[in-house]
Amino acid sequence: MHNPRSQWLHRLHPKRLDPSIGPIAGLASAVSVIVGFIAQKAMGHGWHKASIALHLAKKPLIVRLAPAIAAVAVGIATAAALLRFYNWCREARVRTAALSVEQVVTEIPSNSTQVVEQNAARAERL
Repeated sequence: MHNPRSQWLHRLHPKRLDPSIGPIAGLASAVSVIVGFIAQKAMGHGWHKASIALHLAKKPLIVRLAPAIAAVAVGIATAAALLRFYNWCREARVRTAALSVEQVVTEIPSNSTQVVEQNAARAERL
């Protein structure tokens, strides 16, 4: 049986989330803008606005929820940016490691067995 924690960690791997979190952040931002526009239109005008300012009437629910929805959208966008940056750093580290391995491989002489035998003979003489 598979461990549920390892399944979730596999699903939440940064490489899997990287392509999908950008559109999710864009959708959250669009929803935030739409809710803000609706909240602005739902806000009272004239005397109703004055009564809301004097706390005689309550604000509409959408007006109270709009800042929370905007905060969630900003949080998702921040998470998307951090995840993209994390993956970029990981890929850069992997690329530099691969380049250093290629450099070491190209520096090994073609007659490496002869070099090893010569080094062993030198060690025996000492």
